[in-house]
Amino acid sequence: MGQQIIFGSVTAQGEPRGEGFFVQKVEKHTGMFDVLFVNGAHFLEPPAVVATQLYPDDPTSTTIVNTLANLVILGVTKDRFRIQTGAPNGHPLARGFSFVAVGFSLE
Repeated sequence: MGQQIIFGSVTAQGEPRGEGFFVQKVEKHTGMFDVLFVNGAHFLEPPAVVATQLYPDDPTSTTIVNTLANLVILGVTKDRFRIQTGAPNGHPLARGFSFVAVGFSLE
């Protein structure tokens, strides 16, 4: 048994940036995404997942944003997690995010 780390980011359009996962938008739910671990990147038990919203996703931006805009991890299993991103008014809104999943692997 070893440790496994999967990390990456996802655009507001649901495009993955990284390896070991792919992303599916959840139909009829604005800003809700499923991140699925692939290519043998499965955990023995649900991993610890930490995520943060990326907005405006430009490291040189001087845009002043409302820090109430956030995300919530809705659930984690050994092969996926679901996340909801949102606007500062509390309403769902598709936004980019980055994440790190850490746990025990089969190897």
